[in-house]
Amino acid sequence: MADQRKHTRTPTAGDVDVQWNDSAGNSFRLTGAWSDLSESGGGFQLSRHIKVGAQVRIDSPSFGISGLAIVRNCTPQKGLFRVGVEFLEGLDCPYCGARLGPGVHRCPRCRNTPLKPKLCALCGLAGHPKDVSCYLTNGFPPADTPAHMGWSAHISCLDALRMAILRPCSSLRCLQCRAPVEFSSLHALTPGQLLPCRRCSASPATLQAAWGPRPFSCSICDLAIYQQVHETWPGCDEASWRSGDAAFLHAVHLPCALRLGFKH
Repeated sequence: MADQRKHTRTPTAGDVDVQWNDSAGNSFRLTGAWSDLSESGGGFQLSRHIKVGAQVRIDSPSFGISGLAIVRNCTPQKGLFRVGVEFLEGLDCPYCGARLGPGVHRCPRCRNTPLKPKLCALCGLAGHPKDVSCYLTNGFPPADTPAHMGWSAHISCLDALRMAILRPCSSLRCLQCRAPVEFSSLHALTPGQLLPCRRCSASPATLQAAWGPRPFSCSICDLAIYQQVHETWPGCDEASWRSGDAAFLHAVHLPCALRLGFKH
């Protein structure tokens, strides 16, 4: 019989949580192992048979899959059952969280391909979607303008970039008491944020007033830009972006733009 699938299946490894009720109303919940995936369905190995036509709940966070599917086939395979399903709902993009429609090949928000590993934009190494767990942008809202650009990156790579951006800030001093300034931990809820002076309690606004702070933080690393210690890559409006002048809505740290491959 000719293959009637709408999308090519890609060999895949990973866990999948499967929930369903049988014809007698009994509830089951088992963990299976993916064997292949496409935008519209997938196959996995399971220790129990599921009736063809049954509706199942599929959850596989590492691939952004969470929703309902219908069983299209279930055959014995090496002491287990190979279950083939067709998704009834779209996927959640594992890179930016956008909800995708059934059969969507590329996320319209971040332009990534959800079911394929993505290279980290900062280190250039491949990573499983669950490892590429942060999303960097050029500042343009994805829903409002085609000028939006985005990059996937490892959290550890972003932390290393933020450390490089904060390093020049070690020369900054409180203007009132000349004490060194401090920033919040990279693991804090708001990482790398300026803290009140420990010695004289001067507020962050008072501390940074003389450092030439930009009105917008860097859209890549989300840290403040201080003209006294930071070089910048210029920002622009959407019209100039379309004419090729720059790629960012507002100025960003120069090292951030260079790490993404922009040419100085």
